Amino acid sequence: ALAVDVPNLALAVAAKVAVGQWELTGGMEVESDTLIPCGEALARSLRYGQEAFIHLRGSPSKVVWIPDVFGYAACLPQLMTAAGIEGFFTTKLTWSAVNKFPHSSFHWQGHDGSTVLTHLCPTGYNGGVHLHENIPAMEEYAQAGVHDEVLLPTGYGDGAGGPSERMCERARRLANLAGAPRHQWVTIEPFFQRLRAVADRLPRYQGELYLEYHRGTLTTQSECKRVYRALERALQQHEAVRAMRGATALTAKDWQRLIFSQFHDALPGSSIGLVYAQLVPELAQACAQQHTHAKRLLRQGGGRGHLLANTLPFARTLSASIPLAELPAHCQALRRADGSVIALQRSGEQGLLRMSAQALASERLEPIEDSPPAHLIAASSRHLDNGIMRVEFDQSGNIQAMRIDGQDVAIAPGCGFATYPDHPARYDAWDIDQWSMDLPSPVPPCPLTLSEQGPVRSVLQGTCRFGKQSTLQVTWILEAESDCLEAVVDIDWQEEHTLLKWLCNTRYTGSHARFGAPFGSVRRRQHAGLSTHEAQWEVPGSRWAVISDDQEDLGLAILTEAKYGFHAREGELGLSLLRSPRYPDTHADIGQHRIRFAIRGHRRYSQDGHLNTAAAADAMATPGLVVRGGKAQSTPLLWDKLGSLVPAWVCPDPDQPGAILIRLHESMGARGTAVLTAPHHQHAALVDLLGQVTCDLGRSRKQQWRIDYTPYQMLSLRLHALP
Repeated sequence: ALAVDVPNLALAVAAKVAVGQWELTGGMEVESDTLIPCGEALARSLRYGQEAFIHLRGSPSKVVWIPDVFGYAACLPQLMTAAGIEGFFTTKLTWSAVNKFPHSSFHWQGHDGSTVLTHLCPTGYNGGVHLHENIPAMEEYAQAGVHDEVLLPTGYGDGAGGPSERMCERARRLANLAGAPRHQWVTIEPFFQRLRAVADRLPRYQGELYLEYHRGTLTTQSECKRVYRALERALQQHEAVRAMRGATALTAKDWQRLIFSQFHDALPGSSIGLVYAQLVPELAQACAQQHTHAKRLLRQGGGRGHLLANTLPFARTLSASIPLAELPAHCQALRRADGSVIALQRSGEQGLLRMSAQALASERLEPIEDSPPAHLIAASSRHLDNGIMRVEFDQSGNIQAMRIDGQDVAIAPGCGFATYPDHPARYDAWDIDQWSMDLPSPVPPCPLTLSEQGPVRSVLQGTCRFGKQSTLQVTWILEAESDCLEAVVDIDWQEEHTLLKWLCNTRYTGSHARFGAPFGSVRRRQHAGLSTHEAQWEVPGSRWAVISDDQEDLGLAILTEAKYGFHAREGELGLSLLRSPRYPDTHADIGQHRIRFAIRGHRRYSQDGHLNTAAAADAMATPGLVVRGGKAQSTPLLWDKLGSLVPAWVCPDPDQPGAILIRLHESMGARGTAVLTAPHHQHAALVDLLGQVTCDLGRSRKQQWRIDYTPYQMLSLRLHALP
């Protein structure tokens, strides 16, 4: 940016870099949030950040620098090491309000076993070179007996400005002052090299680094999070279509708007209102552009009828819609390429359909006007039943019973929407205080009526007023051949300092609940216990959460489109939907919202045509991509024994023209071996985030490879196409 906007200043910075007075490091594109972005978005931030550092300094960064962030996902060490990162610096964990984190310099071990050397600065990110700050910093440095240096960020870091002349003068005077720690200007990467010299004497900490503070940022500024998530999905679909069509890879420029919005005060919702007035429409515009590019590419080749593409790298039964204006007036069904017929359901201006689809495949659908009457999904104002899943509702519109594949889900009384008073003691947009969680108020009853019934889906709908002047309309949708009950919640939100949640009470009382992470998942206690467990009254969940008995083979899962705050206590699983802070944005979240989530029985493993919970969350939020015309094409990826391994993303390989890259992650803490058959490919290899081969899986005459995986492992699989 400097080179474009202020070229003379860029030259001056380059001169300081050359003499060692200015250090270029940090690893990522921005000081990113790590809990809300999906795993692929974090991976791209690291990859494109490293590409930028290679361009600027001739080598990748060795340190990720995130002083201020609101929690640290357990998959971060794995992502950092896969991007060539050796050290991690932060300060925010010292803000935890209940328990003091025990280490300052330590090996942070991710849930997969990857480790990164970490330095937690005892002070904040606005260092003024004051003795009243720096003496306590040395006194609180937990590893002072092993390593006697503390790395202190100096200057006005929050809002920028850097060190002042007075700070520089104080540092000069404190260089060797009796009774005070010695002060010296240093650079970051050499500091970590010195710390590495004593690495074998440093402690180890495994798992997520949960910040006991700023829990409200998982929910604040709902619309920003929704359009951000929509852009993630649009990029996923565009890159999948490019892989299917043999197009080139997208670049950092295509990802730039998404990655920049991951900044730790933007995406979490803690910026001023002007940020969201600009950011939300920019994200929405970028999303529309990516969809347009994907559909234009899919449409190439001409052809009759419509083309439906499954852009996910695993087989599934998917939902899609076709504008009725593009179909004959009396169209009642669609014919597939194999001659079989699928039902079409008219709903408003759209024709709805459900069909099975292979991984990364597109198929032509032709309209037909004559077809046998399709079986309707059973429904009344008090129940929905598609033969796989049956859900019963009480007279207030709340779920009271659920049965899947003939087995009861252990639903308990008390499911429904609830509000909580939300007056944080300190930071309005940032925090949800514990006392708020003790004061739920049920939303008034939403009696349901049957609003739609057909062969593709049946729908119940209810409306209520609540709070001072808010309105909530809930739409419960059960689709054919689905084991998920979907909820679409339309809210006119007019409350102040109020938290809205949807609660599901169950009889699943295992010691832990499981929550999705950007890659993998995290188990957290759901019962009263130690203070570290009590402090987790609101926790992050990336796209899904599960409450179950201890064996985890039975349980209830909530899948979300773009909601990230959960709680799990004594059998109750709660999903945070909306907040209404008044600082720093006086109008945060006021207005219209559409929120989507789904409920299903938990499945640890994908098998017998059923997706595991993590894969189902991806599928729920990713409908089939439909275009008019286009050439049907398949890039077959046939998986066997996927178990808890989730193929999450596919794209053209940016480092090997003609190859594709598949990102996979183990989601349930298990190990196993998946088998991939890819008839259009001849060679496979595992690579890191920078494209370097870590394990050559070799050529296969049968185009089949065994892929071993370990708990919570992220894998990047490169497939070379046949000539």
